[in-house]
Amino acid sequence: MALRAGGARRAYLKSRQYHNTHVLQADIRFLPFKKDLFDIIYCYGVLHHTADAKKNFSKPINLLNPNGLAVIYVYEKFEEESKAEKFLLEVVTLTRKISVKTNPALLYLLCFFALRLYF
Repeated sequence: MALRAGGARRAYLKSRQYHNTHVLQADIRFLPFKKDLFDIIYCYGVLHHTADAKKNFSKPINLLNPNGLAVIYVYEKFEEESKAEKFLLEVVTLTRKISVKTNPALLYLLCFFALRLYF
């Protein structure tokens, strides 16, 4: 399950050959699943973008079966990090502020080349 439009589309394209896979886009506040359904939940960089991260933390957890595994990431405070790591975090924060206002086609192109440099 992917909660972002781009993530759902990418997941669909990568998994469409598997007949036991279903992809949908959903809002983490209103997940359309029964309790105890999932064995594994991986929630990376989602909750801290909601209005109430603490309240919404329980939403995916409620879907986890009793013996399941949840991996959840939210932003760190970075209070004990080095100056270099804090600087990089500020660069990322600035990049996000700019990227949300950037034309999606241009942003995709910039990310395409940036990822080639990084990886």
